[in-house]
Amino acid sequence: MKLSLQSLQPLGRALMLPIAVLPIAGLLLRLGQPDLLDIPFVAAAGGAIFDNLGLLFALGIGVGIAKDNNGAAGLAGLVCFLVATRGAMTLLHVPPEVTANLGANMGNFSAQALAANATARLIAIEPSAPLGAKWVATMAANGFQDRAQLCRAFIGIFTDKQRRDFENDPAYGDAPTINEDEFLRRYAIDHIDFLKCDIEGSEFFMTERNSRLLDIADRVAIELHDFGGDPQHFLDTLKAKGFVDLQVDWYGRECIARAARAAPLRMAA
Repeated sequence: MKLSLQSLQPLGRALMLPIAVLPIAGLLLRLGQPDLLDIPFVAAAGGAIFDNLGLLFALGIGVGIAKDNNGAAGLAGLVCFLVATRGAMTLLHVPPEVTANLGANMGNFSAQALAANATARLIAIEPSAPLGAKWVATMAANGFQDRAQLCRAFIGIFTDKQRRDFENDPAYGDAPTINEDEFLRRYAIDHIDFLKCDIEGSEFFMTERNSRLLDIADRVAIELHDFGGDPQHFLDTLKAKGFVDLQVDWYGRECIARAARAAPLRMAA
Protein backbone atom coordinates (compact mmCIF):
# COMPACT_ATOMS: atom_id res chain seq x y z
CA MET A 1 0.00 0.00 0.00
CA LYS A 2 2.92 2.31 0.81
CA LEU A 3 4.41 1.81 -2.65
CA SER A 4 1.02 2.40 -4.29
CA LEU A 5 0.51 5.69 -2.47
CA GLN A 6 4.00 6.84 -3.35
CA SER A 7 3.38 6.06 -7.00
CA LEU A 8 0.24 8.24 -6.93
CA GLN A 9 1.99 11.28 -5.45
CA PRO A 10 3.24 12.60 -8.84
CA LEU A 11 -0.30 12.41 -10.17
CA GLY A 12 -1.61 14.30 -7.15
CA ARG A 13 0.96 17.04 -7.65
CA ALA A 14 0.12 17.20 -11.35
CA LEU A 15 -3.59 17.62 -10.58
CA MET A 16 -2.83 20.66 -8.46
CA LEU A 17 -1.69 22.62 -11.52
CA PRO A 18 -5.05 22.78 -13.38
CA ILE A 19 -6.99 22.84 -10.10
CA ALA A 20 -5.17 26.03 -9.12
CA VAL A 21 -6.88 27.82 -12.02
CA LEU A 22 -10.43 26.96 -10.93
CA PRO A 23 -10.90 29.42 -8.02
CA ILE A 24 -10.15 32.47 -10.15
CA ALA A 25 -12.33 31.06 -12.94
CA GLY A 26 -15.20 30.66 -10.47
CA LEU A 27 -14.75 34.22 -9.22
CA LEU A 28 -14.74 35.64 -12.74
CA LEU A 29 -17.85 33.69 -13.69
CA ARG A 30 -19.79 34.80 -10.61
CA LEU A 31 -18.63 38.42 -10.44
CA GLY A 32 -19.57 39.03 -14.05
CA GLN A 33 -23.22 38.07 -13.53
CA PRO A 34 -25.99 40.69 -13.88
CA ASP A 35 -26.79 40.69 -10.14
CA LEU A 36 -23.19 41.58 -9.21
CA LEU A 37 -20.81 43.57 -11.44
CA ASP A 38 -22.84 42.91 -14.61
CA ILE A 39 -19.77 42.72 -16.86
CA PRO A 40 -20.41 40.14 -19.61
CA PHE A 41 -16.71 39.98 -20.57
CA VAL A 42 -15.71 38.94 -17.04
CA ALA A 43 -18.42 36.27 -16.88
CA ALA A 44 -17.47 34.98 -20.34
CA ALA A 45 -13.80 34.75 -19.30
CA GLY A 46 -14.67 32.54 -16.33
CA GLY A 47 -17.12 30.52 -18.39
CA ALA A 48 -14.50 29.85 -21.06
CA ILE A 49 -12.36 28.01 -18.51
CA PHE A 50 -15.24 25.85 -17.28
CA ASP A 51 -16.29 25.13 -20.86
CA ASN A 52 -12.83 23.68 -21.57
CA LEU A 53 -12.04 21.75 -18.39
CA GLY A 54 -11.05 18.65 -20.33
CA LEU A 55 -8.47 20.59 -22.30
CA LEU A 56 -7.23 22.35 -19.15
CA PHE A 57 -6.65 19.08 -17.29
CA ALA A 58 -5.08 17.35 -20.31
CA LEU A 59 -2.47 20.10 -20.60
CA GLY A 60 -2.01 20.66 -16.87
CA ILE A 61 -1.56 17.02 -15.92
CA GLY A 62 0.77 16.42 -18.89
CA VAL A 63 3.05 19.26 -17.84
CA GLY A 64 2.77 18.55 -14.11
CA ILE A 65 3.64 14.88 -14.35
CA ALA A 66 6.65 15.40 -16.67
CA LYS A 67 10.19 15.81 -15.42
CA ASP A 68 11.19 19.48 -15.13
CA ASN A 69 7.63 20.40 -16.22
CA ASN A 70 8.61 19.79 -19.84
CA GLY A 71 6.29 21.62 -22.22
CA ALA A 72 6.40 18.73 -24.71
CA ALA A 73 4.36 16.67 -22.25
CA GLY A 74 1.66 19.33 -22.33
CA LEU A 75 1.57 19.11 -26.12
CA ALA A 76 1.30 15.32 -25.87
CA GLY A 77 -1.61 15.69 -23.42
CA LEU A 78 -3.35 18.08 -25.80
CA VAL A 79 -2.93 15.69 -28.74
CA CYS A 80 -4.27 12.75 -26.70
CA PHE A 81 -7.29 14.80 -25.59
CA LEU A 82 -8.18 15.86 -29.13
CA VAL A 83 -7.68 12.38 -30.57
CA ALA A 84 -9.78 10.77 -27.84
CA THR A 85 -12.66 13.26 -27.95
CA ARG A 86 -12.89 13.73 -31.72
CA GLY A 87 -12.36 10.03 -32.35
CA ALA A 88 -15.17 9.14 -29.94
CA MET A 89 -17.55 11.40 -31.89
CA THR A 90 -17.21 9.15 -34.93
CA LEU A 91 -17.87 6.02 -32.87
CA LEU A 92 -20.75 7.32 -30.74
CA HIS A 93 -23.52 8.42 -33.06
CA VAL A 94 -26.45 9.90 -31.15
CA PRO A 95 -29.46 10.39 -33.42
CA PRO A 96 -31.21 13.76 -33.16
CA GLU A 97 -34.33 14.04 -31.05
CA VAL A 98 -37.59 13.81 -32.96
CA THR A 99 -40.66 15.93 -32.26
CA ALA A 100 -43.94 15.03 -33.96
CA ASN A 101 -46.44 17.87 -34.16
CA LEU A 102 -49.87 16.60 -35.21
CA GLY A 103 -52.03 19.62 -35.88
CA ALA A 104 -49.22 22.12 -36.50
CA ASN A 105 -51.39 25.16 -37.26
CA MET A 106 -49.20 28.13 -38.29
CA GLY A 107 -46.01 26.84 -36.63
CA ASN A 108 -45.68 28.61 -33.28
CA PHE A 109 -45.15 25.41 -31.29
CA SER A 110 -42.88 23.98 -33.99
CA ALA A 111 -40.63 27.04 -33.83
CA GLN A 112 -40.46 26.95 -30.03
CA ALA A 113 -39.63 23.23 -30.01
CA LEU A 114 -36.80 23.65 -32.52
CA ALA A 115 -35.46 26.73 -30.74
CA ALA A 116 -35.29 24.75 -27.49
CA ASN A 117 -33.15 22.00 -29.06
CA ALA A 118 -30.53 22.95 -31.63
CA THR A 119 -30.19 19.43 -33.06
CA ALA A 120 -33.79 18.17 -32.98
CA ARG A 121 -35.79 17.47 -36.12
CA LEU A 122 -39.52 18.05 -36.30
CA ILE A 123 -42.22 16.41 -38.41
CA ALA A 124 -45.49 18.34 -38.60
CA ILE A 125 -48.94 17.42 -39.92
CA GLU A 126 -51.35 20.14 -40.97
CA PRO A 127 -54.16 19.59 -43.51
CA SER A 128 -55.05 23.27 -44.03
CA ALA A 129 -53.31 24.79 -47.05
CA PRO A 130 -53.27 28.40 -45.71
CA LEU A 131 -52.05 27.31 -42.28
CA GLY A 132 -49.46 25.07 -43.91
CA ALA A 133 -48.16 28.04 -45.92
CA LYS A 134 -47.86 30.07 -42.72
CA TRP A 135 -46.06 27.14 -41.06
CA VAL A 136 -43.51 27.05 -43.89
CA ALA A 137 -43.02 30.81 -43.60
CA THR A 138 -42.53 30.55 -39.82
CA MET A 139 -39.87 27.88 -40.23
CA ALA A 140 -38.06 29.92 -42.90
CA ALA A 141 -38.20 33.11 -40.84
CA ASN A 142 -36.50 31.33 -37.93
CA GLY A 143 -33.97 29.40 -40.02
CA PHE A 144 -35.49 25.99 -39.16
CA GLN A 145 -36.40 24.83 -42.66
CA ASP A 146 -33.54 22.29 -42.75
CA ARG A 147 -34.74 20.56 -39.56
CA ALA A 148 -38.50 20.65 -40.11
CA GLN A 149 -40.78 18.84 -42.54
CA LEU A 150 -44.46 19.40 -43.20
CA CYS A 151 -46.93 16.69 -44.17
CA ARG A 152 -50.13 18.23 -45.52
CA ALA A 153 -52.70 15.58 -44.69
CA PHE A 154 -55.43 14.40 -42.35
CA ILE A 155 -54.38 11.71 -39.89
CA GLY A 156 -56.54 9.73 -37.50
CA ILE A 157 -60.25 9.16 -37.16
CA PHE A 158 -62.53 11.28 -39.33
CA THR A 159 -64.97 12.99 -36.94
CA ASP A 160 -67.93 15.08 -38.02
CA LYS A 161 -65.71 18.15 -37.77
CA GLN A 162 -63.16 16.72 -40.21
CA ARG A 163 -65.94 15.75 -42.60
CA ARG A 164 -67.38 19.25 -42.52
CA ASP A 165 -63.94 20.78 -43.09
CA PHE A 166 -63.22 18.40 -45.93
CA GLU A 167 -66.56 18.97 -47.64
CA ASN A 168 -67.17 22.67 -47.04
CA ASP A 169 -63.84 24.47 -46.42
CA PRO A 170 -61.65 24.97 -49.51
CA ALA A 171 -58.59 25.19 -47.24
CA TYR A 172 -59.02 21.47 -46.50
CA GLY A 173 -60.88 20.21 -49.58
CA ASP A 174 -57.94 18.74 -51.48
CA ALA A 175 -55.95 17.53 -48.44
CA PRO A 176 -55.12 13.80 -48.62
CA THR A 177 -55.38 11.38 -45.72
CA ILE A 178 -52.42 9.48 -44.31
CA ASN A 179 -52.47 6.51 -41.97
CA GLU A 180 -50.07 6.03 -39.10
CA ASP A 181 -47.92 3.35 -40.75
CA GLU A 182 -47.41 5.43 -43.88
CA PHE A 183 -46.55 8.51 -41.78
CA LEU A 184 -43.91 6.66 -39.74
CA ARG A 185 -42.46 4.99 -42.84
CA ARG A 186 -42.36 8.13 -45.00
CA TYR A 187 -40.43 10.11 -42.40
CA ALA A 188 -38.33 7.19 -41.07
CA ILE A 189 -39.65 7.56 -37.52
CA ASP A 190 -38.96 4.75 -35.07
CA HIS A 191 -38.84 6.84 -31.90
CA ILE A 192 -40.50 10.11 -30.85
CA ASP A 193 -38.99 12.17 -28.06
CA PHE A 194 -41.97 14.53 -27.86
CA LEU A 195 -45.42 14.03 -29.36
CA LYS A 196 -47.73 17.05 -29.50
CA CYS A 197 -51.23 16.47 -30.81
CA ASP A 198 -54.21 18.75 -31.42
CA ILE A 199 -56.23 17.26 -34.28
CA GLU A 200 -59.77 18.08 -33.20
CA GLY A 201 -61.09 14.72 -32.05
CA SER A 202 -59.10 12.54 -34.46
CA GLU A 203 -56.55 11.71 -31.75
CA PHE A 204 -58.44 8.65 -30.48
CA PHE A 205 -56.93 6.43 -33.18
CA MET A 206 -53.89 6.27 -30.90
CA THR A 207 -55.85 4.17 -28.40
CA GLU A 208 -56.49 1.45 -30.97
CA ARG A 209 -54.62 -1.82 -30.53
CA ASN A 210 -52.59 -1.56 -33.74
CA SER A 211 -51.43 2.04 -33.15
CA ARG A 212 -47.73 2.49 -32.37
CA LEU A 213 -47.42 6.25 -31.79
CA LEU A 214 -47.81 6.15 -28.02
CA ASP A 215 -45.62 3.04 -27.81
CA ILE A 216 -42.63 4.84 -29.36
CA ALA A 217 -43.09 8.23 -27.63
CA ASP A 218 -41.27 9.40 -24.50
CA ARG A 219 -43.32 12.52 -23.75
CA VAL A 220 -46.73 13.65 -24.95
CA ALA A 221 -48.95 16.72 -24.86
CA ILE A 222 -52.39 15.99 -26.32
CA GLU A 223 -55.65 17.90 -26.43
CA LEU A 224 -58.53 15.45 -25.97
CA HIS A 225 -61.92 16.37 -27.45
CA ASP A 226 -64.92 14.49 -26.14
CA PHE A 227 -66.75 14.67 -29.48
CA GLY A 228 -64.11 12.30 -30.87
CA GLY A 229 -64.04 9.76 -28.04
CA ASP A 230 -63.76 9.25 -24.30
CA PRO A 231 -60.95 11.40 -22.79
CA GLN A 232 -60.80 9.25 -19.65
CA HIS A 233 -60.24 6.15 -21.77
CA PHE A 234 -57.35 7.92 -23.47
CA LEU A 235 -55.84 8.85 -20.09
CA ASP A 236 -56.18 5.23 -18.94
CA THR A 237 -54.43 4.14 -22.15
CA LEU A 238 -51.51 6.45 -21.37
CA LYS A 239 -51.13 4.88 -17.94
CA ALA A 240 -51.37 1.38 -19.39
CA LYS A 241 -48.61 2.18 -21.87
CA GLY A 242 -46.16 3.23 -19.16
CA PHE A 243 -46.65 6.98 -18.81
CA VAL A 244 -46.34 7.87 -15.15
CA ASP A 245 -45.99 11.66 -14.89
CA LEU A 246 -49.55 12.49 -15.95
CA GLN A 247 -50.84 16.05 -15.65
CA VAL A 248 -54.35 16.90 -16.85
CA ASP A 249 -56.07 20.27 -17.26
CA TRP A 250 -59.82 19.84 -17.64
CA TYR A 251 -62.15 22.36 -19.26
CA GLY A 252 -65.63 20.91 -19.21
CA ARG A 253 -65.51 17.35 -20.50
CA GLU A 254 -62.37 17.97 -22.57
CA CYS A 255 -58.80 18.27 -21.40
CA ILE A 256 -55.14 18.78 -22.21
CA ALA A 257 -52.99 15.87 -21.05
CA ARG A 258 -49.23 15.98 -20.55
CA ALA A 259 -47.36 12.81 -19.68
CA ALA A 260 -43.85 11.35 -19.64
CA ARG A 261 -42.25 7.98 -19.13
CA ALA A 262 -40.24 7.28 -16.00
CA ALA A 263 -37.24 6.51 -18.24
CA PRO A 264 -36.89 7.50 -21.92
CA LEU A 265 -37.16 4.57 -24.30
CA ARG A 266 -33.71 5.24 -25.77
CA MET A 267 -32.15 4.95 -22.32
CA ALA A 268 -34.07 1.76 -21.64
CA ALA A 269 -32.81 0.33 -24.94
